[in-house]
Amino acid sequence: MALGGRGGSGACARRCDRLGSDAVRSAPPSEQVVRSQIVPPEGGQFDTFGGFGISPDGRSLVFAATAPGKSGLWVRPMDGTAARLLPGTDGAVNPFWSPDGRSMGHWASGKLWRVDVGGGSPVAVADTPFLAGGAWGADGGIVYGAPEGLRRVSASGGTSEPLTTIDSSRGETAHLWPQLLPGGRILFQVAGTPEQAGIYATSLRNPKERIRLVSNAGGGVYAAGHLLWIRGTTLVAQRLDPEQLKLSGEPMPVADPVGIAAATGALLIHGDRGGRQLRWVDRGGKAAVNLGQPGDYSTGFRVSPDGRRVAVPRGSSGGQDLWMVEVDRGVWSRFTFLPGLAGLPVWSPDGRVVMFRAGTPQNLYRKEASGAGTEQRVTASANQQWPMDWSRDGRLMLYYEMAPETQRDLWVLPVGPDGKPEAGSKPRPYLRTRFNEFWARFSPEPNPRWVAYTSVGKQLWSVRVRAVLCCESSKCVHDGEPILFRITNHARPDTSLTL
Repeated sequence: MALGGRGGSGACARRCDRLGSDAVRSAPPSEQVVRSQIVPPEGGQFDTFGGFGISPDGRSLVFAATAPGKSGLWVRPMDGTAARLLPGTDGAVNPFWSPDGRSMGHWASGKLWRVDVGGGSPVAVADTPFLAGGAWGADGGIVYGAPEGLRRVSASGGTSEPLTTIDSSRGETAHLWPQLLPGGRILFQVAGTPEQAGIYATSLRNPKERIRLVSNAGGGVYAAGHLLWIRGTTLVAQRLDPEQLKLSGEPMPVADPVGIAAATGALLIHGDRGGRQLRWVDRGGKAAVNLGQPGDYSTGFRVSPDGRRVAVPRGSSGGQDLWMVEVDRGVWSRFTFLPGLAGLPVWSPDGRVVMFRAGTPQNLYRKEASGAGTEQRVTASANQQWPMDWSRDGRLMLYYEMAPETQRDLWVLPVGPDGKPEAGSKPRPYLRTRFNEFWARFSPEPNPRWVAYTSVGKQLWSVRVRAVLCCESSKCVHDGEPILFRITNHARPDTSLTL
């Protein structure tokens, strides 16, 4: 399934009554392997990272996709080809089913929602800036991945409670894609440095105690007594005792290449993401030309000030590095050579330096755009940091930092043209509230007068502009209250923002 990409194959639906050599290589007549292609709605495409899920009885599939004039969650029977759009799910991603298959949860507009498959309006369950997967238990509780770790909330709504906490001091960056196992166990993925990343398991009774089942791997799914995960580009399966949380036997290859997988009971769906395509478009949104081939690119790419190069995060089995691609020739070259993850490049105004995030925990690093020299650490914080923008006068680096008490806050760092901190200067908080403030940009004047940013409060997402930024003293000063723009989501009338 090429989710939103070009050139990928359809998903493979495979009946796996027993995951092993027979099912993979030569299934006996009683264990017939059934293959079928799953395609997006006519004229549309899958949401690249919108996710998909199989109903508990294995008869239906839900996926996120867009079609001409339509966007949201689509449901289709496994033995059919026609998919129908669920009303009220515009912009929804990461769907997951209820145990009885009558409802499903998903994320949209800063909330976890539930919607009945038979019809009806979505109902808000909990506030969360994003949803990194969810699992609906037979007791009516939903476990989901949130910015700070796994949380649990009743499917009928209410206050959520924390289950796991991301430990940035150990190199963890996210807890993702929970799945409920028999006996109150939870399977989930930890993202971070190679030393910490992998597939883990814990319990609802004592979520602070956890074990790592597979190191430095992703895509963990439990089905038919086996743990499936992605090793490189190969989907493998190994027998797992869900009660003792112990693996046995040797991992067996199931399919290749694979980028995503989901399973329930005896049904396995897997597919190759097909990659993302870098593409030049005009200001009207009309595609002009592709840049390079589809690949495992992150959305955090940046074009150089002169438009001749693009800094692109590219994933690999060992993590993620920054690469440079020349626009005219389409030639790629690796730019960073650090362990773990490197991403979110930001060019200096003169195009000579690139700032990015890397390390453990991920802080700000710099490197000459020519590729000469080595990567140099710029900040040293116990919190995760994300570079956002470099002021046009070259004096300020804008980034956000995630703190345990206030979550995402905006910070500025006075720097020189080379990206090194000015002598005697230290990072200073620009905007630190009880809400989340992130994805910020300076206005493009030589001496910036505005900062635009995203704010996520208890109920609403908003885009705000605050004037004027002044950081010449020991603290940053804001001139006046922020301007709040109106953003209306017609599928979620209650998320409209008022100026």
